[in-house]
Amino acid sequence: MSYNRIDVKEVRKIDYQPFIDAMKLALEENNDILMKAMRSDMQEFREEMRSDMQEFKEEMRSDMQEFKEEMRSDMQEFKEEMRSDMQEFKEEMRSDMQEFKEELRSDMKEFKGEIHQRIDVLNNNMDQRFKEVVVSLKKIEENNDYLQSKFIEHDKEIYRLQKRVGM
Repeated sequence: MSYNRIDVKEVRKIDYQPFIDAMKLALEENNDILMKAMRSDMQEFREEMRSDMQEFKEEMRSDMQEFKEEMRSDMQEFKEEMRSDMQEFKEEMRSDMQEFKEELRSDMKEFKGEIHQRIDVLNNNMDQRFKEVVVSLKKIEENNDYLQSKFIEHDKEIYRLQKRVGM
C-alpha cells in the first residue's frame, strides 16, 4: 500500500478562512433552520396542548356534570329509601307500641285481679280475726261479770265476817 505523502509545508500554506467562513455560514443557516423548526414545533406543541387542555376541560366539565347528575340521582334515591325506611320504622314502632299497650293492659287486668283476690283474702282473714276478737271480748266480759259477782259475794262475805268479828 502506498500512502500519499502530505507535505506539511503545503498544508500550512492553504488558506482555511474561506472554509471556516463557509462552515460558519452553514452552521448559522443550519441554526436558523433548526430554530425555525423548533419554533414551529413549539407552536404546534402549544396549539396541541391548548387543544388537549380544551378537550380535557370539556371532558372534565362533562364528567363533572355527569357526576353531579349521578349524585343528585343517588341522593334522591337515598332520600326516597330513607323516607320508606322511616315510614316502615314508624309503622313497626306503632305496631310494637300497640302490642306493648295491649300486653300492659292485660298484665294490669291480671294484676288487678290478683290484688282484688288478695284483698278479699285479707278481708276474710280480718273478718275472721275480728269475729274471734269479738268472741274473746264476750268471754272476757262474761268472766268480768262473773268475777264482779264473785267480788260482790266475797265483799258481802268479808262484811259479814267483819261484823261477826266485831270490826
